[in-house]
Amino acid sequence: MPFDDILGKILVYNKKLFKKNNIPFPDENWTWDDLLKAARKLTNIEKGTYGIRLGRGKHESWFWTTFLWSAGGEVMEYNKDTDSWKYAFDTDAAVKALDFYTRLCAEKWHSEGYPKAIYGFSYASYPSAFKKWESGEIGMMFDYISERNYSSIDPTKFGIAPVPKGPTGLRGGELNSRMFGLFSQIKEPGVRDAAWEFIYHYDNKEAKRIYVETHLKAKKFISAKYLKMFSHENLIKQTPKGWNKVLQMALTYGKLEPYGQGSRYSYREMTFPIQKAREMVISGELAPIGTKKRYKQLKKLLTDACKHANDKLISKK
Repeated sequence: MPFDDILGKILVYNKKLFKKNNIPFPDENWTWDDLLKAARKLTNIEKGTYGIRLGRGKHESWFWTTFLWSAGGEVMEYNKDTDSWKYAFDTDAAVKALDFYTRLCAEKWHSEGYPKAIYGFSYASYPSAFKKWESGEIGMMFDYISERNYSSIDPTKFGIAPVPKGPTGLRGGELNSRMFGLFSQIKEPGVRDAAWEFIYHYDNKEAKRIYVETHLKAKKFISAKYLKMFSHENLIKQTPKGWNKVLQMALTYGKLEPYGQGSRYSYREMTFPIQKAREMVISGELAPIGTKKRYKQLKKLLTDACKHANDKLISKK
């Protein structure tokens, strides 16, 4: 059972870094090109600042799926006639998404006064990425906004915007929610009933009212939905300008994480071509941006990974 309402994917940005580099704040008209230009300008190796926080490791594709969906691609496809799923992250849209993501995290460039080649405009080392973000050394990151409150984002330091539009004007970001569940093997009825009572009362309307009133006393921002629900419409105007609209947009363009048969390891499977593309940039194997050869190379990486995922994870009936 879901609780705390829906979480939508958004772009969060550091106001101070943007102002310092004379970059207009992101808004609903932002595109991939705007994101890349800003990331380049924000990255200064000598000063230790980076354009955007991305990821590394076996689930890096969690970051990439935002671009995949915004390009018009999908992770998996469902065939209603055969009641079966298959991986489908090797389309032309996926190639565009991989190409852009590779530029964002691995494009080769040089900085005057810095002896070595630099790759990309992102920072991805954990756990130091969180520290660098909090200390104001990273310009942007993708994060969640809650349908209930905005208290995790400090509006004096950070602004929010929808995820940037892809090349066809589409945008897609993840929808998520926290969940409660009961273990199916609970033997004692009293334990089961007590657990259910907790779940039921944790997020019913009275609990939400207490939550809202407590947060308002602590001067935390609450979404317009809940201010209206408990007759606090007069406080809506105190919400940071545009935040309620960004929330609604995030819920509108939001997409569910991969689900269905064989989806459990989807992020791992989609990470393989991302890692390989980055390795090819560093080794000099990946063809220049905009060339047919580059397209074919990236397409092959995705096709091979997609085939591997379908062969290994989608059972044959």
